Amino acid sequence: MKKIIALNIGLILFMASCRDSEVLPKEYPYVLMKGVTVSKDQVEFVAEITDLGGLNVERYGFMWSMGSVTNSTELFEKALDETPKLGDFSLVVTSDMQEGEKYTVWPFIQTDILTVYGNSVTFVSEGSKPPKIDDFSPKSGNLLDTISVFGTDFSLSKNRVKVRVGNDETKIISLDFGEIQFCLPEKLTESGEVPLSVVSGEYTLQADQPFLIKEHQINDFSPASGIIGETEVVLSGIGFLDTGNIVRVGGHEGTVLEENKRRIKFILPYSMKPGEFPIQVDIYGKVATSKKYIKVDTR
Repeated sequence: MKKIIALNIGLILFMASCRDSEVLPKEYPYVLMKGVTVSKDQVEFVAEITDLGGLNVERYGFMWSMGSVTNSTELFEKALDETPKLGDFSLVVTSDMQEGEKYTVWPFIQTDILTVYGNSVTFVSEGSKPPKIDDFSPKSGNLLDTISVFGTDFSLSKNRVKVRVGNDETKIISLDFGEIQFCLPEKLTESGEVPLSVVSGEYTLQADQPFLIKEHQINDFSPASGIIGETEVVLSGIGFLDTGNIVRVGGHEGTVLEENKRRIKFILPYSMKPGEFPIQVDIYGKVATSKKYIKVDTR
């Protein structure tokens, strides 16, 4: 086991807003990096809050990156859940550290107007544990829904984590060692049961269960009949877009007046002919068709 003690302990770096001139230096919080303990499959960071200052502390914790200098493409961050107080605080990291690689770590305190950084320490990793997927919830979703993947030892670098449902990459919302929260994209190229996979650092994992992508669907519409080019029809359903839905009746596109994820109002197309037809909603080439037909005629 190797213990690396921080040098230049008195060094404090900070980034402030344009309000900095209103705050006296003694009101800033102060944080010092004290050391890093490196062992097989993990590292422990230790820092100290020496002064909480006169500002509202919102977050505090550690940031680290691969290399001996700050690397924005390999940046990791962990804010601690405990209430900040004077004295030591620490963090054990068991994920996404490559054996034999150099890393640099520094503590931070974020207030409502500025972020204060402590001095940095560079160390050589002895490796970390592989990530694991335990579960995800909910088990199904549609466009823009938020999903959580639960497990252990996930990476805390957004540039080193990717989640895919089928062939579609999602948007990462938040990261923690035991949970990845992501949002389904606005465009999905697949539907039905698809694999859910996670890239975490150097590892690619797949969940034991498939994820169900729900297609958009039409539940109902009213009125049941109307006049071509005049009648306004209201569709209810799920999975619609806030904007960009294409509605067709008898193969002809109607004019959309209002739309959101559960409701679309449109005018029956001028170009169609009298008859009875299903209503269709086209989203990025995926077409949902109503189970019942609307009867249309001219005056």
